[in-house]
Amino acid sequence: MGRGINKVCGEKWRFVAKIPYKTIYSPAVDKTAGSGCLLNGGYCNTLDDKGRITFPAALQRALADDKLVITRGVEQCLWVYTSEKWRSFAEKWENASPMLKDVRRMQRHFLGWASELEIDKSSRIAIPQTLREYAGLKRDCFVLGVGQRIEIWDAAVYKAVNEGEDGESFALAAEQFGELF
Repeated sequence: MGRGINKVCGEKWRFVAKIPYKTIYSPAVDKTAGSGCLLNGGYCNTLDDKGRITFPAALQRALADDKLVITRGVEQCLWVYTSEKWRSFAEKWENASPMLKDVRRMQRHFLGWASELEIDKSSRIAIPQTLREYAGLKRDCFVLGVGQRIEIWDAAVYKAVNEGEDGESFALAAEQFGELF
């Protein structure tokens, strides 16, 4: 049987691959600080009563600074960027034509809900209430490094969205992006 997120809570693991009937994780690789660094690893953390979550140490070490930006993501998760990566992401939306209805929708979704964060001395970030509600964050959360950004999920939502994928549908989706590699 595959290892779900409930099996890796409390441990620092990096997702390697998902094949039929099995999800593969491996220990997260520490990265040196810098803006070109890729963020990876999956971590189970608990949201406290004040809406704070401990930020994984391995992801924190990979960041250039403690200033972050959090916003709505897609599929009911939150996206966290470094200040530098956020500026790059936001600039693309700011340069898009506001005359297009879908552009305005995306600008409101991503830019309108963005909020700056700092990692406190206890390695926690305080997630704004409106964003906690959007993502349905309750107590158990899953924090996932995904290249240039970090995703924060309610653990039950993450499991429902991502464990429904079978190997064949994942392989078909991957084929669409084959030219990138």
